[in-house]
Amino acid sequence: MIKYQRLVKGALTIALFLVLVLPPPGGQRPAWAAKAKIVDFTLTRGKDYLYVDAKVKGAFTSGISEAIASGIPTTFKYYLELVSPRQLWFDKKPIKRLIQHKVEYDTLKKEYQVTLDDGITPQVRVTRDEEEMKRWMASIESFKFLPAHRLPAKSSKYIVRLKAEMKCIKVPFPLNYSFPLNYLLSYLVSFLDVDTSWVAAPIPATVSDKAARIQAPDPASHPTE
Repeated sequence: MIKYQRLVKGALTIALFLVLVLPPPGGQRPAWAAKAKIVDFTLTRGKDYLYVDAKVKGAFTSGISEAIASGIPTTFKYYLELVSPRQLWFDKKPIKRLIQHKVEYDTLKKEYQVTLDDGITPQVRVTRDEEEMKRWMASIESFKFLPAHRLPAKSSKYIVRLKAEMKCIKVPFPLNYSFPLNYLLSYLVSFLDVDTSWVAAPIPATVSDKAARIQAPDPASHPTE
């Protein structure tokens, strides 16, 4: 009887995700598939570090929001690269950094636990405010991208580019006990993933100067490898 109830719960959860994933009648683009984009991307050249600030607009689609509210752990990955454009081609060995913001909603305590991982010192924050959680997840604030002494000699010829990915990272209880349901739900959840295009900004020439963002070439058409 217990096994039957679990299977029913699993089937209902999968049905919910089918509603989120499948397009509506008429072939119109579903709301969760809206394209996210990076905004307010700036570089600040301080005396000690090159700092990065940015926000993601449109990251919390209906699919991502429903997944988080259901308790599915979700991660936002920010890919940063220092590159030197060469006739629309990039250096083969850019300096890369990865920032990861992870959120998990406790449906019993009604709390969001957010982990902000800059690759050096992760920070864990807890809030019951959904809007506060969204601000933490969808923004980079004064991130220390590179020490000033490591900046290239002719830094004005270099750019920093940024891309973000939003993914649901695993299946929550109670479906993690059942292999068929686990596999199917994991496949369906992958359709909720959202990403942005690359954007880029030139390194400021002077200390405490800020650079407005510019559009970076799509790496799919200009491979780095």
